[in-house]
Amino acid sequence: MRFPGSLVWIEGEEGDVFDDFDVLEDGQSARYGVVNVAGEDHREVMAKFRDIEMALDCRFSALDRAVRSA
Repeated sequence: MRFPGSLVWIEGEEGDVFDDFDVLEDGQSARYGVVNVAGEDHREVMAKFRDIEMALDCRFSALDRAVRSA
């Protein structure tokens, strides 16, 4: 296991368009994934999170308004 004691899941797949979060979520925020990390202190948790973040290599781009209203 690459990150023991951690739980990571992504709310989509490559190429997905997250254009319905204003309906499904609260209209102010969106969740693209969840990362649960344990550690002895805040510094350790953040270091593990940064390692996981780099390994995930997720990239996001703004949604074109024209695409959204189609």
